[in-house]
Amino acid sequence: MKKKETEVDASGLRLEEARGTQKFLQKRPIRSTVDDYFRKKGVQPKYKSNSKFQKRFDLDVMTFLSNCNLPYALVETRGFKHFLSIVSPKYSLKSRHTMSRRISPLLYQNLYAAFEEVLKRELPHCRNVAFTSDEWTSRARHGYLCLTIHYINKDFQMRKFTVACRSTEGKSDDGRLAFNLRSMIMSIPGDNTCKLIYILTL
Repeated sequence: MKKKETEVDASGLRLEEARGTQKFLQKRPIRSTVDDYFRKKGVQPKYKSNSKFQKRFDLDVMTFLSNCNLPYALVETRGFKHFLSIVSPKYSLKSRHTMSRRISPLLYQNLYAAFEEVLKRELPHCRNVAFTSDEWTSRARHGYLCLTIHYINKDFQMRKFTVACRSTEGKSDDGRLAFNLRSMIMSIPGDNTCKLIYILTL
């Protein structure tokens, strides 16, 4: 450091000038930005990661994958990337790991919050509701129990929602299955004082 200061003194320059301090850097004009460069090249700048358009499109892509029962790996294929570049060139497509670990749980939280609001608003006006249950096994041979609620709201619209899905590993006897069904029914948000009609399809 002392050798550098000696060389600077000998050259007649001040040390802060040689170091390029903020005082002198501020004097340099900013000619163009990265967005200006891409705009000149004909490339549209991407949405910022925290913009509402980017977040909304993330959820829309995740909704598309879920409704069509498609794998997360689809977002990394060349055809899907080309399709989104035509539909929304400003959108930054997430990786399959981000979709599965961040966007999918976020979509589930949003859907469950909307589901709770619908039940809290409509169940108090229902005199009767029906439940159906179904058992199924995954490819990994894990057993699950699914419960679905059915009712007609005050506008005479038929409603059908999957209430919950729980594992049945080690709970194959009828008593444990009945306990699972009861706990899932009692966890439903809204007014549960209406008369219940059980339609079990085990």
